[in-house]
Amino acid sequence: MTFQEAGPKFQRSRGGYKVTLGVMPDFAGVEKRGLRIDSVTKGKPADKAGMKKGDIITAIEGKKVGGIHDYMSRLQSLETGQQISVDILRDEKPTVLIVQL
Repeated sequence: MTFQEAGPKFQRSRGGYKVTLGVMPDFAGVEKRGLRIDSVTKGKPADKAGMKKGDIITAIEGKKVGGIHDYMSRLQSLETGQQISVDILRDEKPTVLIVQL
């Protein structure tokens, strides 16, 4: 048996996104009110703003987030250093978090 290298020889970018909130969204998309968060990375912008696992993002900068595609589209328009509002549902209560990117 001989070793043969496989796969790409370069790192893929994050799809051209300049920023990240530091969350792992629910890719299954079963939540109909927005985008449910499955985990929050410690020390990243969402964590620092107080976002928690189970929160549902309903809007970013006042623009509706209905699922993963809306979320990714909103991220593309953001810049590092920007301060943004993120509307969430937590325990059925609407809340607005201020996130420093």
